[in-house]
Amino acid sequence: MKLLIIQLSDLHFENTSQTHSVNIEKMIAAMKSNTSADECVIVISGDLANKGKSKDYRYVKGFTSALLRSLNNNGYTGKKIHVLSVPGNHDIDFSNFDMCMKDIIDAYNKNTIIGLRKSYLNNMKNYFLYATEQGCFWRIK
Repeated sequence: MKLLIIQLSDLHFENTSQTHSVNIEKMIAAMKSNTSADECVIVISGDLANKGKSKDYRYVKGFTSALLRSLNNNGYTGKKIHVLSVPGNHDIDFSNFDMCMKDIIDAYNKNTIIGLRKSYLNNMKNYFLYATEQGCFWRIK
């Protein structure tokens, strides 16, 4: 089986002008030689959003939808296309979460790091909602 892997990183989307500044057609043109692939995996690694806000992920969804449409219109119709993502620090909504390095070191020294981890994960709910809706998690069978 021939697999095409597209890796994107640090999109930092938070508005329409950013999503429209990405030239999807140039990306597709660069991949034209690989239309013989049986499947395609798009990996978005880190910082999909700029501030981890739910509105940021609307722009990410719009971009990935446009990319998928373009792939389907350019030789990938009927082929399996997977979208996977890994969050980055900008995928954390810090608007209600104030944290500095001293807090992390204190949590480590006081053995309260699990509570700190829960706080980080709670402030990534917009990312997890996006990733779940988009099917970005693979289940290991």
